[in-house]
Amino acid sequence: LNALAGVWAGRWLGYCQRMPRRLIVLALAGVLALVLGWLWHRVYPVNKEIWTGSFVLVSVGWSALALALFHGLIEGLGWRRWAMPFVVVGMNALPIYLATSFVDWRFTANSLVGGFIRVLPEAGRELGVVCALLAAQWLILVFLYRRRVFIRI
Repeated sequence: LNALAGVWAGRWLGYCQRMPRRLIVLALAGVLALVLGWLWHRVYPVNKEIWTGSFVLVSVGWSALALALFHGLIEGLGWRRWAMPFVVVGMNALPIYLATSFVDWRFTANSLVGGFIRVLPEAGRELGVVCALLAAQWLILVFLYRRRVFIRI
């Protein structure tokens, strides 16, 4: 249902021509989904592990609000430069997703920057590993993006 809500949001953005109306409808839909999801939580708890209906509404609500915010910033105000790292990921997320099946990203991150991570305080080591893991994945995506290699279905 989350993907279907994304399809509906995308169709809405393509259908509606006026920017303020796009943002208002997305934001209202997000708030409505959040309210309904948290009301439903009283009867059917928000639970990601079993992907309850109330969880779907809450996650769709937050997604719609985030989409309204970023659509307003990027398309409405024209603030595009800061979003380039996300464009790189969004244009080619499939290779990293598929590579996760056969690449041990944690091992890769530790191999590349493990010495630096060991210097961090104990509490920050896991964050260091995750940041290194994401940086390694992003650099691969930048490499593909610059060579205009886009893998799609």
